Amino acid sequence: MRTLAEHIETASIANYRKGNRLNGRYVVLGKIGTGWEGITYKVRDRFDGRTKALKLITNVRRRKSILSQARVLVRLKHPNIIDYFNVDRLHVDGQSHYFLLVDYLEGPRLSEVIKKHHRKHKKPNLFYMLRVFYQICRGMAYVHDQRILHDDLHTDNIIVTGDPTQPIPKLFDFWGTQGARKISRRSFDLQCAGQVLFECMTGKETYKAKDLGRLPDDIAAIIRRAHGRVHNYKSFHEIIDDLEELRSWD
Repeated sequence: MRTLAEHIETASIANYRKGNRLNGRYVVLGKIGTGWEGITYKVRDRFDGRTKALKLITNVRRRKSILSQARVLVRLKHPNIIDYFNVDRLHVDGQSHYFLLVDYLEGPRLSEVIKKHHRKHKKPNLFYMLRVFYQICRGMAYVHDQRILHDDLHTDNIIVTGDPTQPIPKLFDFWGTQGARKISRRSFDLQCAGQVLFECMTGKETYKAKDLGRLPDDIAAIIRRAHGRVHNYKSFHEIIDDLEELRSWD
């Protein structure tokens, strides 16, 4: 007997080719990839003409928790968070398969932007990097205010849209965990944010305190406090307050 994942993989070969319509509404433009949650397709929504990502939930063992998380993510509405539109079902070969519909964004990952930037410049563009990081913190502050955790915040899970003078980072790939009252998990997101700022400013993935000596004192202090276990940040609002003390970058 085939598993649901095997059935969908077979169905994807037969029915999910470029140009096919799913549920009479979504026109397949191509396959984006396969992850632990399922298979993701690039589609065009015939209702509004927008390009979107349709993620089929093929992980049978964790399907219930994935769907629960997905329904939480659909509630998030913020300019620095990717749009999660809805959870629905496809009907294929007499069976129903759940999927999550997400906005499809064109743009590089923040990790790619950082690498490209540090290859071209000996010193980081403080104005650009702080503008990006400030928006990331605003998005994360909103998420925590909704009692939701990211739990996987890093530079590969941030897409940079907009133009070089007005970058707009978009957070995605949330685990969607509810329970931001849990101090330990909230602190983990904050520490990850400190790592994101460290990478933005140094171009390095591995945190080393000695590298902070090359940065302006006020920026280094934010990174130290985010990474620290004593006198560390308790919320993203506190990071935002410190960033707003540096308004010269805006």
